[in-house]
Amino acid sequence: MTHIKRNVSIVMASFAFILIWVLLYYAIVEENVKMGSKVTLKTIFTPFTTLLLVMIIANLGEYVIEALLFDQYASSLVSTEILETIRTVCDCAGEYSYLTYGLLRADAIVKMIFPKFQPILKKLQRFAVPVAFLVEAGSRILAFVYATNILDNTILLVHYIVSAVNGLLIIFVDAVCLIAFIRFLRRIQEDVDSLDNRFIIISRYGIVSVIVCISALGFSIAYSFTQEETWSLIIYLHFSAIVLVLFLMKRALLEDRKTTNEAPSRRLESGEHSIIKRMTVTKEAKTMETSFTKKSHI
Repeated sequence: MTHIKRNVSIVMASFAFILIWVLLYYAIVEENVKMGSKVTLKTIFTPFTTLLLVMIIANLGEYVIEALLFDQYASSLVSTEILETIRTVCDCAGEYSYLTYGLLRADAIVKMIFPKFQPILKKLQRFAVPVAFLVEAGSRILAFVYATNILDNTILLVHYIVSAVNGLLIIFVDAVCLIAFIRFLRRIQEDVDSLDNRFIIISRYGIVSVIVCISALGFSIAYSFTQEETWSLIIYLHFSAIVLVLFLMKRALLEDRKTTNEAPSRRLESGEHSIIKRMTVTKEAKTMETSFTKKSHI
């Protein structure tokens, strides 16, 4: 059974490695060359491409560590503490990128649905989220450095508490995004054609990614109680699914831009875009004719 888990980890690591190059090809060729945009580091590594790339690289690292842990010979050569510390850093990088991506992804829609609540999420994104995941990763590294020191147990306790808090933070943000997406789709279902289709794409793919993430957190709880690596592997499979959904969202947004003959100004990626003001059917729809904020990237 261990060999099967190791092989699954190797296959998924290979998938993540291939996806890195697929994303780079897509960012360079599909989003720039074929759209007539000038190819520069800024146009290639847009905020969303960068966050998605970090997620994939983190996922790749997680699978590599899993493969080593499931391989008896490899795990005998490398300390388990070292592997688990590296894995924690990968986990934090992936979760931070996902959470930041989610907050940016839902920014404009949350502003429509919960206008008074949106500033709170922006502050979370700018201050609380970076600090929370830096503390989680840093405390795990310190616990490894001071493994034989009396401080080890205290540092590990801090790490576990912060990890739990970060898990709750992800649940909170995802719950807000999920409610905003659902309410948004319900609000415009009677007049879909009058709204920029990009918001519908974001909401639909966003709902799928949030549901997958929430289900992964359930397995994370199982892992925290059992420390069984099987649960950890299942969590990473869920994260791979999330990455794939977000990549498909990116692809769908570009296809929509092509079909609507939108000028290749990359307004969605730079955040300098606004809602197409065509919502004239109902009074409620008119309230949604607001501009995107500059952090509302896709």
